[in-house]
Amino acid sequence: MDSILTSQPGPSSASLVSPHDFDDSEMYDGHREDDEAHLTSNVSRNGVEYGEADPEQSVALTPRSRRRTVRYSVTPSPLKKTGSAIKSMSQNLRRASVRVVNLASTGLESQLRLGDGEERGPDEDQIPDLTKELPIRGRTLGFLGTDSKLRVALFNFLVYSWTEPIILVLIIINAVVLTIQAALPLTLSTSDGTAVPPRIKGYFHSWEDYALFVLFIIFTLEAFARICVSGFLFDPEVYIGSFFRFPFQRQSEHFPPTPSAGSTSAVGRSGSLSQATLIQGTSISKRLHNLKLALLRPFSLNAHTSTSPYPHVPPASQVALTQPEPLPPLRPFAEKILDAAHSLHKVVREPTTATYFSRALKSDNDVISLPFRLSVANAHDKAYRNIPYLRQSWSRIDFIAIASFWIAFVLAICGEEQGRHHIGIFRAMSVIRTARLLTITSGTTTIMHSLKTARPLITRVAYFVLFAMVLFSIIGVQTFKGSLRRTCFLQPVLGEQEIQIEGQFCGGYIDPLTLQITGYIPLDGVQSSMSKGYICPLGQVCKEQDNPSNNVESFDAIWFSALQVIVTASANGWTTLMYSVIDAENFFSCFFFIICIIVLNFWLINLFVAVITNTFSAIRSETKKSAFGAAPLIPIPGTHDDDWVAGEDNKPPRPNLVKTIYSYTHWCWVLLALASLALQASRTVDVNVTHEMIMYYGELGITIAFDIEIVIRVLATLPDWRSFFSHGNNWLDLILAIGTSIIQIPVIHDSSVYPWFTILQLMRFYRVILVVPRMKPLLLAVFGNMYGLANMSLFLIMTNYIAALAAVQLLRGDMDKDTAMNFGDIWTSFLAIYQVFSSENWTDVLYSTTGAEIRLGQTIIVATFVSSWLLFSNFIMLQMFIAVINENFEVAEELKKEEQAWKELLATVTGEGTAAHDLRDALLERRAQRADFIRDHPTYDKTFWIFSQKNPLRRFCQKLVQPADGERIFGTPYSPIAHPIFQSILLLTVIAGIVTETIATPVFRRDYFMHHGAQIGAWFDVSETAFGFLLVVEFIIKIIADGFLFTPNAYVRSIWNVFDFIIMCGILVNMITGLIVIGGMSRFTRALKALRALRLITLIDKMRNTFQSLILSGAIRIFDAAMLAILYMIPYAVWGLNIFAGKMNVCNDIHRSGIVECIGEYSNTVLGDSFGFPVPRVWANPSPSTTFSFDTFRSSLLILFEIVSLEGWVDAMGVATSITGTGLQPFTNNSQFNALFFVIYNLMGAVVILTLFVRYGRSSSYYSIEIK
Repeated sequence: MDSILTSQPGPSSASLVSPHDFDDSEMYDGHREDDEAHLTSNVSRNGVEYGEADPEQSVALTPRSRRRTVRYSVTPSPLKKTGSAIKSMSQNLRRASVRVVNLASTGLESQLRLGDGEERGPDEDQIPDLTKELPIRGRTLGFLGTDSKLRVALFNFLVYSWTEPIILVLIIINAVVLTIQAALPLTLSTSDGTAVPPRIKGYFHSWEDYALFVLFIIFTLEAFARICVSGFLFDPEVYIGSFFRFPFQRQSEHFPPTPSAGSTSAVGRSGSLSQATLIQGTSISKRLHNLKLALLRPFSLNAHTSTSPYPHVPPASQVALTQPEPLPPLRPFAEKILDAAHSLHKVVREPTTATYFSRALKSDNDVISLPFRLSVANAHDKAYRNIPYLRQSWSRIDFIAIASFWIAFVLAICGEEQGRHHIGIFRAMSVIRTARLLTITSGTTTIMHSLKTARPLITRVAYFVLFAMVLFSIIGVQTFKGSLRRTCFLQPVLGEQEIQIEGQFCGGYIDPLTLQITGYIPLDGVQSSMSKGYICPLGQVCKEQDNPSNNVESFDAIWFSALQVIVTASANGWTTLMYSVIDAENFFSCFFFIICIIVLNFWLINLFVAVITNTFSAIRSETKKSAFGAAPLIPIPGTHDDDWVAGEDNKPPRPNLVKTIYSYTHWCWVLLALASLALQASRTVDVNVTHEMIMYYGELGITIAFDIEIVIRVLATLPDWRSFFSHGNNWLDLILAIGTSIIQIPVIHDSSVYPWFTILQLMRFYRVILVVPRMKPLLLAVFGNMYGLANMSLFLIMTNYIAALAAVQLLRGDMDKDTAMNFGDIWTSFLAIYQVFSSENWTDVLYSTTGAEIRLGQTIIVATFVSSWLLFSNFIMLQMFIAVINENFEVAEELKKEEQAWKELLATVTGEGTAAHDLRDALLERRAQRADFIRDHPTYDKTFWIFSQKNPLRRFCQKLVQPADGERIFGTPYSPIAHPIFQSILLLTVIAGIVTETIATPVFRRDYFMHHGAQIGAWFDVSETAFGFLLVVEFIIKIIADGFLFTPNAYVRSIWNVFDFIIMCGILVNMITGLIVIGGMSRFTRALKALRALRLITLIDKMRNTFQSLILSGAIRIFDAAMLAILYMIPYAVWGLNIFAGKMNVCNDIHRSGIVECIGEYSNTVLGDSFGFPVPRVWANPSPSTTFSFDTFRSSLLILFEIVSLEGWVDAMGVATSITGTGLQPFTNNSQFNALFFVIYNLMGAVVILTLFVRYGRSSSYYSIEIK
C-alpha cells in the first residue's frame, strides 16, 4: 500500500528576529520551505552552506521538531496518574483500528472506524468530525478567532482553486495597463532647460487611471483578506498581553498561549501562577537578558502544538492514504484545454523517441510546467499554513506596492504629486506588484530561488563592497572637495560675454599683466595664492563655478563622492573623471582612482562572480539539478552532423537509394549556405541594377535548392518519415526553408520589412560554422542547455521590463524630447534601463535624469535608483550568464571525465593499462636510448661541431645556464651558485634598461639634442648598447653550452629561448639604427625597444609560469572562442548591411532636412555663439564617438566588433533609432524599433561571447594548474 505524506497545517514559526532561544530550522518535511522547485531537496539538513534561516523557511514545523516550553501546573496524585495511563492505553488500542481513507488539502475530512462493540463513556475523548476542521488558528487583529465566520469565509476564498489564478491575471492586466499608459511619448517641448512640466491636480485623467484604481481596490481587499486569515505581522497565537508586559518580569513561560474556547480554567490559573513579580537581587546581565526576551517576545512565535480542539488527532504527516478521493471533474472546456496542453507537452518534451527539442528543453519538473504554476502552489501553501502577511516575501512586496499606490493617490488628489515639486517615488513603487511576473515559468522561479540561496553570501560581499565604497567616498571628500568647480574661462576680446570652456578643469592661470602663473579665483572672488594642476593659457582665467552636470558630478559631499566612487567601480566613465581631477589637482591624484578601480572593480566586484558561479555550481552538485530550471543538456561527442540526439534506434537501417545519394552531397549544401552569405555581403550602398538582379535571382535559386533539399531529406527517411522530426537540424532547416520561401513573395520582398527577414537566409550559415574544426563541440557546449539559457534571458528581459515600468512612472514627462534616453515612453525607458544594465555610457543616463529632476526635487531619489539598478543588474544579474555558461561546460567536462574513467577501467580489465612504474621504466628506457645514440654519434653532441662536452669553455657555460630541453645526459649540470648570480645580473640589467627608457622619453631626447646638439653616443644610447651587448653575451653562452639547432638540448627547443631570441633581435635592430641615425631610423625601429620589458617574464619564474598558464596553455581554447565570436559576427554584419546600408548618413548642419538641402556653407562656432566661421555642409557618415557605417560589409563588421567589446553600441543605436529614411536628416527617437537589432546583438554577443572567454580563461588556468 502506497502512502503519501502530506503537510499538516500548523502554527507558523516565522520570526523577524532570530534569538538563540528559538528554533531556526530551515527544513520542513525533508526539504526547504522556500523551495517550491525542489532545488534543495537533496541538500543535507545539517549543512548551512548557502545561508541562514529565512523566516519563511521555518514555518509549520511538526510538534516533534519544536523545542517544547516549560509549563507549570499542579502535580496530579499517583492514583490519578495510574488511571490516566490505563485510560490512555485503552483509547490507543481502540484508535489502532482506525483506517484513514481520505485526507483533503485543508485537513482530514472523513475517518472510518471499526466498531469494537463498546459504547463510549461521557468522559471519553470523541473522535472529531474532521470535515469541520480548518487549518486556521489563534486570533488575528486581536478579535478574529478560529470560530469567526468572516475569517472562515475569507480563508475559503483564499484557498479556492481559482483565486490565485485570477489574482495573477489581474497582475498581468496591471502590467498591460501600465504599458499602454506609457506607450505614447510624453516629454518637454524644448531642450534649452526652460520648459517646466505643468502642474497636475487629481488622479483620474485617462481610462488607465480608472483601471488601475479598480485593480488596486481589488488588491487591497485581497491583502485585507490575507491579514484577517493569517495575521499582519505577529503569529495569530501570540498572546496579546505580551505587548504590555513589564520587561523585567521573570519569563517562566516564553510563549504564553492565546486563550481559546477550549481552554480550561485550570490552565488559566496555571498561567496566572506563572507570572512572577520583579526580580530581586539579579545581576544586570540577567536583567538585560530579560529585557531582550521581553522586546523579542512579540516577534517570536509559539512552539506548541496545534490549537485544534481535537488533541488526539494524529498529525497529517503520519496518516496514510489508502483510497484517495478522486478530484472533482473539470468542466468540458477546461478539460479540453488541459488535454491539449498535456498533449503538446508530451509531443515536444516527452516524445517516444528522444529528439533534439526534448533534450534541449528538458526540465526538472516531471509534470507540465504551466505558467505561474509554482507561484500558485506557493500562494496556496502559505494560505494553508497561516503565515502572517508580512512574514512572506511576496506579501511584503505586495504591501509596499499597495501602500505606495494609495499614498500616490492621495498626493495626486491633493495636487502634491506633480505640483511645484514632483513626488513620483510612490507611483514608481506601486509598479513592483508586477514583480510576480518573474515567476512566469518554473525556470525563472528556480532562478529566483537559486538567487535566494546565494543571498547570504551575496549580502556579505555587498557589505564588504559597501564598506570599501564608504571608505573611498570619505577619502574623496577629504581630498577633492571643490576640485571640479574650477574651469577655464575665455576672456572677452570683442565685446562678447565670458565663455566657460566645458570640461577644461584647472588650478591656476597666467596673469596677463605679470605673465606669471597665479592661483585660481574662488567663489568669493579673493585670489588664491596656490596654483596646481592645469594652468589656463594666456587669455583665459581659472575660476570656481558650479560643479559639472548640474552640481551632481563632484566630491563636495559624502553622497556625491559616493556616486563618483560608484562610477569608478563600474569601470565606465572613470577615465574622464580621473583626468578631470588630474587637471584640477595634480598627477598624483590618479593613484586614488587606480587603487579604487583595482580594489573595487578588479577585486571586490569580481567576488560577486565567484559567489554566484560557485553557489549555483554547488546547487547543481548537491541537488543534481540545474540552478536555471533545466536538466543540463549533455553534448555527446562523436555524433555525426545530421544527428543532434542522444541515441539512435538499434534497428538495422533499411536500404534507401535517396539517403545514399544525399550522403555524398553534404558539402554542396555547405557551399550553398556560404554562397548565400557571400552574395548578400557583396551589397554596397551604391549597388547597380545588374548587381541587384544577380543578388535577387541568386538568392531565389539558392532558396529553391534548399527547398528541394528538404524534400530529399524527407524521402531519405522513408518509410519511417516520422524520424525526420527526431533531429534538431531537420527542424531548423525546415523552418528556414519555409521562412525563406515565404519572404521571396513579391509583396514581402519589395516591402521595407524584407531586410529584417533576411536573417532567415543568413541563419543557414550555421552549417558553415559546424564544419569548421572544433566549432561544433564548442557551439553545443555553449548553447547546449537552451532551456536554461532561455530562462536566464527571459528573467533578464522581465527584470529590465519591470525596472523600466518603475522608471517611466518616476521620470515620464520630466525630460526634453531631444534627449535620446528621455523616459518619455515605455520603450525608451526599457532602452535606458538596458543601457544602464550594460554599463555603457550609463553616466549619460545618470546625469541627464538627475539634471532634469533638480528643479523638481527628485535628484537624490533618481540618483539612488539609477546607481542601485547598475549595481544589481551589472554586478549580480549579468554574472548569472557566466554561471549558466559555466554550468554547460561543467556538464561537458563531467561527461569527458566519465568517458575517460570508463576507458581506464576498460584498459585495466583488458590488461592494456600502464602502471606508474611501467611509465617510469619507459622513460628510463628512452633516456638510455638517447645516451646510446649520442655515444654512437659523438658529433651530434658537439656545438658547432667544435665544442665537445669536455671542452672547458663549454663546461663553464653549462654551469651558468640551464639546458633548454630536459637534463644534460653527458654534460655538466648548471651550478646552484653561478646560475643564480648570472640570472641576477641579467635581471638587474633589464630593470636598468627599463628605467633608462622611462627617463629617456622622446620628449627628453628632443630636449637633450636641442641642448647638447645632435650627436651620436649620448648616455642613453650607450646604456642601450650595453644592454644589447649583454643579451648577445647571454645568447652566445647558451648556444655554446647546448647548441643552437642540431644538438640534444638545442637553444630553440625551449619556447622561452625563442622569445629571448626575438627580443634580442628587436633590441639589436633598434641599437644599430640608433647608432647609425641620430634618434633612430623610424618609429617602428624605435618601438622595438619596448620588447626589453618582456625579458622580465622569462627571467622571473612566477611570471613565466603565469604567462604559460594563461597564454600558452590556453592559446588553443582562446583561439577557439575568438573564432566562434568572429563566425557569429559575420552573418550579423551582413544583416546590419541589409537593414542600415545608406540610411545612417547625416548632414553636419542640423538645420537641414536632408541630402537635397545639404549644400553650400553655414556658420559654425566652437565656443558658444562667438567666433563663428564658415563651414561647408557635408552629407557623410555619423561620428558620435567614432566614424562608422553599415554601407559595406567590412565597415559593418568593424562596428560590430567594436560593439561586442561593450564600447560604442549606445552611440550606434542612437544613430539607428534616429533614422527617418534614405537621404533624410535623422531625428531623435524616430525609429525606435531599430534598437532591437543592437539589443539582440548586445545580449547574444557581448553577454554570451564575452562570458565564453571568461569561462575559457578560467578553464585554461585550471587546466594548467592540474597538469602541474
